[in-house]
Order: sequence, then structure tokens, then C-alpha cells
Amino acid sequence: MNPDVVHGNDWRSLDPGEIGHWEPTQRVTVVVPCYNGQEPLALTFAALANQTYPMDLLEVVIADDGSDPPITVPPGAPFEARVVAQERAGFGLARARNTGAAAATGSILVFLDCDMVPEPTQVEAHARWHHLDDRILTLGFRQHADFYGVTVADIRRAKAENKTAIVLGFQNTSAFEDRAEFVELFKQQGVGIVQMTYNTQNLVGSGCYESTDSGLSDFGHDIVAEMNRVGMLCDLSHVGPKTSEDVIRASKRPV
Repeated sequence: MNPDVVHGNDWRSLDPGEIGHWEPTQRVTVVVPCYNGQEPLALTFAALANQTYPMDLLEVVIADDGSDPPITVPPGAPFEARVVAQERAGFGLARARNTGAAAATGSILVFLDCDMVPEPTQVEAHARWHHLDDRILTLGFRQHADFYGVTVADIRRAKAENKTAIVLGFQNTSAFEDRAEFVELFKQQGVGIVQMTYNTQNLVGSGCYESTDSGLSDFGHDIVAEMNRVGMLCDLSHVGPKTSEDVIRASKRPV
């Protein structure tokens, strides 16, 4: 790395290539730690197969954290992919990431979980920065989405038809006011995911900034049940720990 490239931590001095208009040259290893996640891993691989980054410069290393049965590489990948395994010794996410990184052959590492479905430009968006400097850490944004019923074939068909999926979401249940019937109304308008609280207390429960988390309210239980019924995902970002636990216990669908 050239120490004169970045001054005063001002990364605006770097000018990465515009997505789709630059020439990648470095090999990227995507490290995917996985524990008993064979089914969602298939969606992750389908999305990785749709990346704009050159497939001949892409490899995927699945770090199996002692799954039973062991994780296998999903079929049909247009890139190099393999599994490295470690013994199960409690929650081993960080250790699995290190195991995968140690097996990588790429000069650039990208970390995903096995239940993530990356957007088509994700690898390219990260890698373009690393082509400018070899000591950069890039971070991306993660959006919670409900992939219930979505198959690998659906992702491949969307790619073939050049379609983009859009999921509308709220960062608070305050839009429902004190009316549980508003959940279905907003679902009909395309809202698919809603954060139960945003940092502070609302009618549903407590946010993560509250000193006392009173948990999910009676009205909150009604909202969770109605969101389950219409197929709207409960998002626990910015939600207090007790309220989050209550939502997990109350919900009949993944959160």
C-alpha cells in the first residue's frame, strides 16, 4: 500500500471505478460460514452466480461449523467453490470465518452468512475499492427480507428476465397507529417488512435506547399476529432485547 494514498483518513481522495465501467484483475474469495444451513445456502449461491464480478476471478469457500449432516457445495455454480470444515465447539461463527479465510486463494476477502442473498453488484462494489489499496476494509448494508417460498429457480428466472425485486419497508410500526387492521392495508400497498420499534418506546414495545424494556405490549401481540397472517416480516433492528425476545416467541413465522 502507498502510505501517501489516504491523508487524514479522508477516503474521498480515492476514486474507485464506476460499477460496470472498470476492469477487475484481482481474485476474490467469498467466505461463507455455515451451520446446518444447506437450504438457505442454495439461495446464496444462486445470487452469487448472478454477480457482475467475473466468474473466473471468483471463488467461494464455505466454512462448515460442524453441521450434521455436513454441508455440501450447491450444484451448478459457475465459479470455483469448496467446503472446509471444523469441529463443532459451541457457537463458532468467528472461528469459521477464520477457517474460511485461511483457505482462501483470493487477494480480496468478502464475508457473507449462509442465509444472505447478495445483490448482483455486491462483490464488484466491494472489490473496486480493494483494487486501489490493499489495506481497506469496506462495509455494506444489510436489509432483512422475507424469502419464504422463494426458490433458486425464482432467482435464476429473475436474472434471465432482467427483473429487480423491490421490498417496501417501514422503520417503525407507528404507521399502524393503534389500528391493527392497518397492517393489511399497508400490505396491500406493497409493504413487506416493518421494524417493530425504532430506538424508542411505541405502542408495540420498547426500542433499544430505552433504559427499561417493558417487552411486547398486548397491542404488540395483535400486530405480530396480524403481520404473520398477511405475510409481513417482523424486523427486530433497533428493538429492545426483551421486546425482541417476546416477538420471537410470539411470531409463528421467521423474524
